[in-house]
Amino acid sequence: MTFHVRKFLLLVTFLLFALIAWLLCIDLGSSVYWRVWHFNNTNISTVWIGLWKFCYLQWNFELKFELTYPTVICMKINSSWVFPQELKYSQDLITLSIFLQMIGQIFSFGAFLMIFKNESYPYFIDTCHLIAGCCFIISGISISISVICNTYMDITDISALELPQDFPVKWDTIIYKEIGLAFPMGISSAVCSFISGVFFFCHSLCSKFSRVHPQDNILNSK
Repeated sequence: MTFHVRKFLLLVTFLLFALIAWLLCIDLGSSVYWRVWHFNNTNISTVWIGLWKFCYLQWNFELKFELTYPTVICMKINSSWVFPQELKYSQDLITLSIFLQMIGQIFSFGAFLMIFKNESYPYFIDTCHLIAGCCFIISGISISISVICNTYMDITDISALELPQDFPVKWDTIIYKEIGLAFPMGISSAVCSFISGVFFFCHSLCSKFSRVHPQDNILNSK
């Protein structure tokens, strides 16, 4: 396998990594599994809390003490919630991450098309890879900070998130909390984004180095 074929396959691989990171980040922003609380309540047993909405599992009774079926009810989080700072920061960081990853996708895919068509604009391609790499790296760091801080604040009960006064269950009836799906989803997105960012960033620097020292590039291609 020649050097140029390996380079092309690496570009395709890390483009897929970046795409997976972006899709996971979008799903993370709309997820309600940032915080999962279980209550000692016969009507509402579980509450899932996201960045912009929440859901709860409500059990319906047709007759007294006769359990029928559960219903999942979802609503938007409004001003009646006492929203902690870490969730507000997470809203901003996840929105920023989605935007940065979109920019990174545009620049990295644009550079890939130019390489695929054998366009001779090396400086422009390197600039695209450099911008994409920076966007992916910053995005990965932002996502990891969001999910790690949120999970830590929730599990350790440092968070100031309080349920509304008219909510069917009360804070003191919580049995236990669990780590929601947002944590592994966020870590996966952050890792994929960071890895692809490091690759594109290093690829840009190596490409510039190969033009400054073309004899090294000739040896590598043999």
